[in-house]
Amino acid sequence: MKKPRRIFGIEFSGAQDAGKKIWVTSGLFVGDGLVVEDYLRARDLPNSGKRLKACLPAIVELVKSNQNAVFFCHTLEAGKNKIKRGNNLITLLF
Repeated sequence: MKKPRRIFGIEFSGAQDAGKKIWVTSGLFVGDGLVVEDYLRARDLPNSGKRLKACLPAIVELVKSNQNAVFFCHTLEAGKNKIKRGNNLITLLF
């Protein structure tokens, strides 16, 4: 049987205390639906913290350690301007 692919949703914030404002949700497709298995703040990821400079590397590690997963990232325009590097948000993660 094929192992289900994990799905992640990340709601970004560019605030200085972004670790408590960035939310990470994970789940699996089961049948015709999505089962949410975890929902936590970015500050609660391993090696993270409440400051933006601490939680962003933790999110990068989350992505790197789940290379077969699907990630959906969302940010408001104000947050996007604070956290992007290069030309877009994806550059931040890779």
